[in-house]
Amino acid sequence: MAKADVEIDYKHDRKRTPDPIDELTKAIGKAEKRIDAVVYKISPPRIFDALKEATKGGKVKVRILVNDGLPKKLRRKMYHYQSVGKGSKEPRQLTKAHWPDRPLAKLAMIDLVEVRQWTQSKLHVKLLIVDDRFALSGSYNWSDSAGGENAELLLKFNQKAQVRRFSEVFIGLWDQEDVAKPLFRL
Repeated sequence: MAKADVEIDYKHDRKRTPDPIDELTKAIGKAEKRIDAVVYKISPPRIFDALKEATKGGKVKVRILVNDGLPKKLRRKMYHYQSVGKGSKEPRQLTKAHWPDRPLAKLAMIDLVEVRQWTQSKLHVKLLIVDDRFALSGSYNWSDSAGGENAELLLKFNQKAQVRRFSEVFIGLWDQEDVAKPLFRL
């Protein structure tokens, strides 16, 4: 049976039909070479576990562009600008010491994982690309509240031209070095 160009999953009224976290972890588990993701934040432990598991064989590389990887207190520090010179302002660079026991930091310490933080405006994209074979996108934020409380839509794109376009979007965001900064300095 041929795959549909677009598969639509949704959940509503607190019913998990199907559970978006299950769909994401299944997709991550199918990776053989590369996972690219753009999300506002990641909070469900199952997603972190699936990403870590994907890298265990030493073959799957993971790139994640995240908007909000910080707890509120550290986020304020990150976005607090310090004067560098008259009329010039630059964001502070966080170090590994700012991230004790944060799941995103632990993930970023895996050799095959690179995490960058979007430092300008709000990154509202929700995108997962697996091996340039398929992409998932939709309204679903990778957060606990989205997985449990919200009505959500998750679309799976199987057509090569669609997936290629999503990859172009990912690279376009990832390569903006002025706003897509490494998560922290080691």
